[in-house]
Amino acid sequence: MREAARVLALSVSTLSFWNQGFDEQMKPLKIPDNRGKASKVTAEIVRGVCLRAKQLKDRAKRIRIKQFTESLKKDAIDLSSKTVNEILIANGLACAQSRKKRPKFYQSLCQRVPNGLISLDGSEFSVWIDHVAHTFNVELAVDVASFNHTAFSIAEAETARQVIEVLESHRQKWGTPIGMVCDSGSANLSEDVKRYMDGHGIELVPVGPGNAKGNGTDEGAFSQMKKALGVICLDMSSLKVLAKSVLNALISVYVYMRNRLCLQGRKTTPGEQMASAVTLQQRDTERHRLKEYKKKKESTEINTRALYEPKAGSQAYSLWLKNSICFWIGY
Repeated sequence: MREAARVLALSVSTLSFWNQGFDEQMKPLKIPDNRGKASKVTAEIVRGVCLRAKQLKDRAKRIRIKQFTESLKKDAIDLSSKTVNEILIANGLACAQSRKKRPKFYQSLCQRVPNGLISLDGSEFSVWIDHVAHTFNVELAVDVASFNHTAFSIAEAETARQVIEVLESHRQKWGTPIGMVCDSGSANLSEDVKRYMDGHGIELVPVGPGNAKGNGTDEGAFSQMKKALGVICLDMSSLKVLAKSVLNALISVYVYMRNRLCLQGRKTTPGEQMASAVTLQQRDTERHRLKEYKKKKESTEINTRALYEPKAGSQAYSLWLKNSICFWIGY
């Protein structure tokens, strides 16, 4: 087969695939094709599927559609997993799944248009003051297309008033968005919020309950924010110590965020550059270069000093020393 493949200028896998369509006498095999021919589902078949499913339920076993469909073939029930799942749903033996991990609207709605779809969500933050935690709810608006953090609000709890405050702050700075994606919380779906959005022509796009990935833009934004801020601790023992702790928190945030931004003309961030591997030979080469630079600089300084400073004991040296002293004392 390898020789034939070389002569025909074909790969061995292609020739092997062709060979599977013939028998030993090189006669073509007739493979039945049942695609598009749906099996007829009778009442007996439905009764058999339900009986097997109830047996698993009685033993507190979970029905896995693919494995369950394969096991039905032992009872001469040859159906697709989709048909079996529809039979189980119709007879109350399985739940209909209306929720997807990535909803369709989140894949295609206004992701290419800035200020088209904004993501809005809230998350709890704690500030420790003298070992006492003070918890707040931060409501944040993020543009889905650009990931621009547009507006936020801090309150003790998530309320409809806080949601409206964030939306109004976004509108004042960036204009009215086309739609807003949010979770199904009571504050987001309250009558006041709906009335506000209807009044400004903003489409409300709530994700399904318990579906965190549906509002992944804000979830990702909060994840990065909490990683950047870390644990916020303030010491109130004195004003000096308080000022130092605030400065420490601000500088920590700046350092974290600055290391995530690429410098001009570079494709990697400073953090990625620091984490890149360096060989011992490269380190030795750099050490040798720095030593040569120091020697060259020291020799240049010595030559410059010898050129401009007169020799000690000479008349020119006495005059130079006198002028230098007069310059420093102001005469």
